[in-house]
Amino acid sequence: MEKFSTMAEIFDDRKDLSLSPLAQDEILALSERGIDYRFILDLSTEFPILVQELAWLLHIKEPELIAVLRNEKSLGQKTSARLIALTEVFLISKEIFNTEKKFIEWLASRPQVFNGIRPIDYLSKELEDIRRVREILGRIKHGTYS
Repeated sequence: MEKFSTMAEIFDDRKDLSLSPLAQDEILALSERGIDYRFILDLSTEFPILVQELAWLLHIKEPELIAVLRNEKSLGQKTSARLIALTEVFLISKEIFNTEKKFIEWLASRPQVFNGIRPIDYLSKELEDIRRVREILGRIKHGTYS
């Protein structure tokens, strides 16, 4: 089975990610197929993120991510699952915040809903924490944020 090489292969058929986000089992099933280096390149053209930051969010070392990109390799299943979940958050945030600057400001803020913890810190934790950020973004988009 061929690895995913673009965001469109996973997300283009999804109408409103904030209303129907990928379930945990869907993310894990998709990650079994894997993510290759082209997906990361596609992501970086859509969302300017430093390799260092992405490696931190993916829980891998920066040299490991650089090696994947340089050697045109694929990510492992666990890292692929994290990247799929993070990409979903990035896509929803693009719809909500319209600008990268506003999204970055929100990531660094300390919303009450996160008990004073920055959203970026949640994104760096477990898949369930990424899911929590995605749920909050969906609530913001649909005006049910509390």
